[in-house]
Amino acid sequence: MTRWVYILQETAGLQTSLADNRRRLAELVGTSNIVGERQVDNAYHFALNDDGINRFRSGPATTQGWVEHDRADPWASTAAPAAAGGMRKWLPWLLLLAALLLALLLFKTCNKPAVVVPPAADAIEVPKIETPALPKIEVPTAASTGLVGYLNSNEPTPRRFIFDNLNYETDSARLAADARDVVGAIVVVLKEHPNARVGVVGYTDSEGDDAANLQLSQDRARSVSAAMQEQGIAASRIDASGAGETNPIASNDTEEGRAQNRRTELVVLAK
Repeated sequence: MTRWVYILQETAGLQTSLADNRRRLAELVGTSNIVGERQVDNAYHFALNDDGINRFRSGPATTQGWVEHDRADPWASTAAPAAAGGMRKWLPWLLLLAALLLALLLFKTCNKPAVVVPPAADAIEVPKIETPALPKIEVPTAASTGLVGYLNSNEPTPRRFIFDNLNYETDSARLAADARDVVGAIVVVLKEHPNARVGVVGYTDSEGDDAANLQLSQDRARSVSAAMQEQGIAASRIDASGAGETNPIASNDTEEGRAQNRRTELVVLAK
């Protein structure tokens, strides 16, 4: 039996492709267990066989943003066939009613006096306003989706990634309870690439004192570095630093933008 799973494009990373996410899913369930794929709107969909869906359900896929469709065939029609037969029964009467309404409308139109439309006034030319081009903001790729492919490629260094779903305790550099699994997923990748050296860079939004923000970003970067070392990555392979509220990737005028700017980045310095 085939089941479909999917991942949203915003979760997978805006710069990823259908092929990128197929490779990512293959690492979780096995290439031979993926029997279909398609991209619909803002999501990537993949069909799995029985072995693939069992490995999907028992593995870490759901913690990385993957979702199983609640229907075996998400695109199957749910329309009731009986509805068509009922429609055909009433079709002649509906056509007759439409003809009567059209005749009534034509009769009323023929008896209306002609409407004289005054000539249009000269158009007023509106001066064109040149809008200055906005600066391009580079948004790093999520580490959970693009790191493996990048380390296996010939792309040059450095390359920035974001620790997605990495949380801290409020106004603190202490990692939240669920953050260890997020760091652990990156550690697994780095252990498979022993020549890779990375930087961990903390950022904040623009709220609060500049100096305090800089200190908080540095402390958070050191917390992530320490967690990586506890899980087996040598300190010589990690550079930890903080940049405070500099280099925003979104507007600090909205709560959503400030949430994006409060981030921790992984910079691949060598591979």
